[in-house]
Parts: sequence; structure tokens; C-alpha cells
Amino acid sequence: MTIETNAVPSLYRLMETALHEAVGSLRYYKPEAFDDAAHETAWKEMIEEKTELLTRVQAADEPRFTFDHVYAAACAWEYAMEKIREGMDGKSNPWHEYRVRYGMAATRDAVVGEVPALQVAYDAAVANGYEDCFDWEFVPQYMEAHIVRILT
Repeated sequence: MTIETNAVPSLYRLMETALHEAVGSLRYYKPEAFDDAAHETAWKEMIEEKTELLTRVQAADEPRFTFDHVYAAACAWEYAMEKIREGMDGKSNPWHEYRVRYGMAATRDAVVGEVPALQVAYDAAVANGYEDCFDWEFVPQYMEAHIVRILT
């Protein structure tokens, strides 16, 4: 389902603002030093990807985000919060460690910035016969396979 711009005018602006802030936060919260060249390359690629997405969103005549993107963002953030809480309870994990090191805003930006790719991956999985639950099955698998690489 595509959200019509005239039906929800603030949603498109909210998404554009969130992308703009994500790019700014990624640049602002750049680590002083990277653990290795691969981490630095991943950081640079993430900034380039978000900048390109922001440019496309700003240039679009209509919103490129759907209700499914908003739902995916909520599910992804819910999963991230669950993992962060586990870390606060003593179960160390990359989600909690990243939040401690870079802050909640950078953690949120890392999660939200992956939502378009998460949605594309889910749509492709469904097209190939995936039938399991999105929020409790697909999202955790995707987050652990794709976002954790950015966090570590």
C-alpha cells in the first residue's frame, strides 16, 4: 500500500527529515579510529548509501516510502530495543555495545537507514515463497544477518 502525499502530508516530510538527520548523525558520530579497514569501508559505504537515498527522496515527485516501510521501521526498532535491553540486563551483544559506544541516535540511524533494504529483502523472500511471520521471524533474521555487520 502506498501512502498518498495529500492524505498524509507530514509523513513524507518526516521520512525526508529522518534521512537527512541520519546522514548528519553518521558524519557527526564518526569514530575517531576504526578497528580495521573493513569497518571504515562499511562506515563510508553506509554514508554514501544514505546520502544517495536522501537525494532520491528529495528529488522525487511523490513519496517513495510506503506504509510497509513505516511498519518495517517500527518492527526493526522494536527488535533493536529488545536487544539493547538484553545488553542492559547483562547479556552483552553488539546492539548494546554499539549504543554504549556511539549513543542511541546513531543506533537508531543505523536501524532506520536499513529499512528500505529490509523491505526489498522481504518482498523478494515472499516472491520466492517465504511464508513465515514478518515481525517475529523475518526481521530478527535480517537484522542479525545484515545490520550486526555494521555494528561490529
